[in-house]
Amino acid sequence: MSNQRNGRRRKAGERYPCGKLRLGSVPPAQIKRVVAMAARGAADVLLATQLGWLRLDGAITDAQAAAGVSFASLVGQHDAALGLPHRAARSPTYQLGFAGIRAGSSPDAEAERVATLRRRHDAAVARLQECGPRVERVVRAVCIDDRVPDWSDRPLLILGLDALVRYFGTAKLMPRRSRGTSTAVPR
Repeated sequence: MSNQRNGRRRKAGERYPCGKLRLGSVPPAQIKRVVAMAARGAADVLLATQLGWLRLDGAITDAQAAAGVSFASLVGQHDAALGLPHRAARSPTYQLGFAGIRAGSSPDAEAERVATLRRRHDAAVARLQECGPRVERVVRAVCIDDRVPDWSDRPLLILGLDALVRYFGTAKLMPRRSRGTSTAVPR
């Protein structure tokens, strides 16, 4: 008889005394990375958002995260300029945009600023609506309301963020590296 085992290998991780894998245990390497980032001073507002988590996970690129932050800030500025109330669940970047509005020096300058914000907001929303109404809802939910996207909605989120990257011109679209490949593609 040989010592070969048939079947697949056991998954690594902590186990119960019966041998069953414990779910929910966080790998030590992941905790080590988070602690190292915190030690380097990576405590940024973006890391507290869903966009930040998606970026850390590698699900979106830097350009897509920057476009999402810009969109949330723009919507916050737009809402504050029009005197709309705060949203119930809001992301920190929306809050920064909402709080970043200051009173203008003259009524003409204020009217021009509001008109500019309204044009920029409408143009960004139009870019999202070109991708479809569901894409706009997903992008608003993640960027503004800071909600966790469903796995089925992630392609829609990426599509919407790519449209915002093109609108804001934050960076050239770069191909995303799929997990498990060894080709070095800059992010």
